[in-house]
Amino acid sequence: MPTCHLIVQQCTMTPLPVRKIMMNNQDAEPFDFSPSTTSPDNTNTSTLRINKHIGTPIPNDKDDSTTRLFFTNPNGLNLGRTGGDFTEYLETAKTRNIDILCLAEINLDTRKHTVQDKMRLAARRQFNHFRLTTGSSTISSQNEFKPGGTLIMTTDSTSARIIETSIDPLGRWTTHTFLGKRGQQIVLICAYQVCQLTNENRGRKQSLTAYAQQRSLLGQDDRGNIEPRKAFMSDLTDFL
Repeated sequence: MPTCHLIVQQCTMTPLPVRKIMMNNQDAEPFDFSPSTTSPDNTNTSTLRINKHIGTPIPNDKDDSTTRLFFTNPNGLNLGRTGGDFTEYLETAKTRNIDILCLAEINLDTRKHTVQDKMRLAARRQFNHFRLTTGSSTISSQNEFKPGGTLIMTTDSTSARIIETSIDPLGRWTTHTFLGKRGQQIVLICAYQVCQLTNENRGRKQSLTAYAQQRSLLGQDDRGNIEPRKAFMSDLTDFL
């Protein structure tokens, strides 16, 4: 039987810099979505852990009947000029023979040509064949940074089995649909569900977090009375 390796990486969270983002309305004021931070003396380190694997180590080499999938939440990618953080994940995928790379909460405005160009050029430096599908909300940012978003990248021969891709307009998930043996179809979904809105964040009206983006877009679709986390579960269920 075919084998599937699933690699899930645990990451520690780091504060992000202050950025500005604009709604589609040209007259709108820039949104400040910088995260709240604590002083070094009050930093809670109880959730910080050493980033070690759990379970049996997975060798770099694998046989042709094995499909290897890597998933992690990078808490944002900085592309720099030539791919930045994304290049490091691509190098890992190449070294570890990863067939499918999934990243959630990439914090990029993937609708910008500059973002697409940097990511695809970085991917071409590592792989001759690949399918890269990225998704973020339809709200435009002033720069490359925008909270939320996901991506799926399928590499080499596995990419030839893709028959369909899709992107959620709210930036909550991206999908690759694969054609398997005997006509069976497998839908792979890389999704990011926003965190629960806290009382502290409720007071930050100018904060355009992924939660606030989804709230705004749901309102434009006459669904403003639905909480984004509930809408996520409802819409994903309908999609499936």
